[in-house]
Amino acid sequence: MKVDRKWLWLGGGIVGAGAALALGVPLGTVLIVGALLACPIMMLFGMQHGAGGMAQGQGSHEAGREGIPSPASSPEPSKTEEPARRS
Repeated sequence: MKVDRKWLWLGGGIVGAGAALALGVPLGTVLIVGALLACPIMMLFGMQHGAGGMAQGQGSHEAGREGIPSPASSPEPSKTEEPARRS
């Protein structure tokens, strides 16, 4: 049985907060620490979610290149010249 890592982290955070409260740490302190850790935790979850795209070779440097044809696929100009028309 495979469990997603974010649920393990979430469960660990809840258990850790409960243990801190049980040891006598004030609720305000637990909430402040949780608020300070919210940004790094969200960054961690975001990186785990985005890692699949990077592993498949879809990095951010190629994100804007989808509409630009590669030089190998662009048609070459015609080598034949049309004769000049005289009117």
